[in-house]
Amino acid sequence: MNRLAQRSAATLLAILLGIPALQAATLEGRWKLVEERAGSGRANRVSPEAPLRLEFFLAGAALEGRVWTAENPSRAFPWPSFGTDRGPLPIQIESRSIAPAGDAARAVYRTRNAEGDSELRVEEEYHLVPGGGALIGTVRVTTLERGVARGSYQLQRRFEREP
Repeated sequence: MNRLAQRSAATLLAILLGIPALQAATLEGRWKLVEERAGSGRANRVSPEAPLRLEFFLAGAALEGRVWTAENPSRAFPWPSFGTDRGPLPIQIESRSIAPAGDAARAVYRTRNAEGDSELRVEEEYHLVPGGGALIGTVRVTTLERGVARGSYQLQRRFEREP
């Protein structure tokens, strides 16, 4: 085999071996919440009995998302959703960005708090780490009374890709 053919074969092999890595570096797939911390806290708040799952999948030409807890994807809700012990609250989406080949997802939405006496503004943002094996995100929840911010909290999240 001449030098040009060897280089071509080596280049083709490198491209073919790199394709799975390129595919894994997208949001598409199932993710399991493995770490959640409030503010700058050190305690991991993830429930091992019913961890949150997040999945991004192609629906036509668009990337869609859904969330659920535990092992039951048949009880999933569209992403974004604001879940409570009694189920998800109705939301109004202000903005949502998620691209089929992208490495980030962001949503801003509003809902009434569980007691219904104030409004919550939620900002969720997730980014892939290099290599695509984890999804790092923040969720900021701000309480609004008559449109004025009255307090907020922030969650730091880390999801790991499921097989």
